[in-house]
Amino acid sequence: MRSVSGHIPEEEIRKFRELKEGLWEIQKFDSGPFEEAEALPLICPDFEMSSDQIKFTEALDLPFKTFLYRAESALNFNGIHGQILRALLVRVKSRKSIKPHKDVTFPDLNCKMWRMQVYRSNEEDFLKVDNLKFSPIPGILYEIPRGSVISEENTGLNDNIHLLLYFKE
Repeated sequence: MRSVSGHIPEEEIRKFRELKEGLWEIQKFDSGPFEEAEALPLICPDFEMSSDQIKFTEALDLPFKTFLYRAESALNFNGIHGQILRALLVRVKSRKSIKPHKDVTFPDLNCKMWRMQVYRSNEEDFLKVDNLKFSPIPGILYEIPRGSVISEENTGLNDNIHLLLYFKE
């Protein structure tokens, strides 16, 4: 699995851990593999959100712009150039999970999925990509190969928070 190193300062990680509960309610999944997870859209196609939701996320501007700039810069520095099509901050609370699934987002585009752990509740292996189970190191972007079966189980006492980037090269 290809990875790219990036740096997230501790003060930025703290900002993401201290987000208000109401922010995580912007996008709810009532069923499917993400039904126990919460997502905060940072960049998304306009048709996916109502105008109220878009205005709400634009108000969050500065810390997220800096965070996404760091992630995109890390990819560019490693020779991976393109455009972010979608970015989601995903929270998996303690004792919750993301069920095994194949991500089929943007199936008609040459789009790569990158995942960066922002905060992890413990160092036990909790992310599974196909047959590889590991505990992602915060601040490292991992490319998730298209067609992989992905799952996550948070056995820790705190929330796990990660960034999903859909990147068109």
